[in-house]
Amino acid sequence: MAAPNAPCSGPRAFQPAVSLLADPFTAAADTSLTATITLPDRSDGLVGADVSLPDGLLGVLNAVPMCGRDLARAGACPPESQIGTVDVAVGNGAAPLHAPGKVYFSQPGGDGELARITVVVPAKCRGS
Repeated sequence: MAAPNAPCSGPRAFQPAVSLLADPFTAAADTSLTATITLPDRSDGLVGADVSLPDGLLGVLNAVPMCGRDLARAGACPPESQIGTVDVAVGNGAAPLHAPGKVYFSQPGGDGELARITVVVPAKCRGS
């Protein structure tokens, strides 16, 4: 057994598990997509994610108004551009802190992009 203040044994692993669930899983149907990214306890944290939808899984880009880039950067997208929700769990062990947030359809930010998805999780860190 290691001493209580022993240094870490090495770099933390980064082994995320990703799952996608489409419902209904039917051609030409309005489908909701649930994406889940999980990390094992005490692993390196997730900093960002680039997601490309598989061929054939299309969104109707004109069905929801886009949030402007400046509003997206400020985390201030209007309700009509919301396309989903998110639950971010932070912390190790069996009882992490859960922070709810919203997912918005937003304007593209770079060459070749058709749109972006902006995730807003309002949270404040308190200093000690």
